[in-house]
Amino acid sequence: MPTDDLEMLRTMLLASQPLPLSFYPITLTQLSTRGVMQNMPPIADYKNIPSLIPGLPHRLERIYRFYFDGLLAHIHIPDGTGGADDYKEEGSFVLGAANDVVLSTVTYESSFQKENFDIVMSESNPTNLI
Repeated sequence: MPTDDLEMLRTMLLASQPLPLSFYPITLTQLSTRGVMQNMPPIADYKNIPSLIPGLPHRLERIYRFYFDGLLAHIHIPDGTGGADDYKEEGSFVLGAANDVVLSTVTYESSFQKENFDIVMSESNPTNLI
């Protein structure tokens, strides 16, 4: 993370002022079914953002992905080309953009969380090393 971004985040936290929304905006996803209990560290990843407006292209964005026991926070990494209006299209999908918040849901069985857990477990199984 760039030093200037860390300083801005520090200042925002100290002032209890999490604005502007275009600076590392956060979207949420909830796992709607229970899966294996796990402790997954944050990871850098990519997220496909479908356009909510017909005819506009989808976006592929870099994110930091945080897992909190069934709740996923996707912190979108600024690419330096956007402005404050970039997240108006998402409205309530962006945390803090409205009085309410809309989050997507996915079952554990069809989630990245399960897929990643299965990969980690298969790589840590000693019988696969023979």
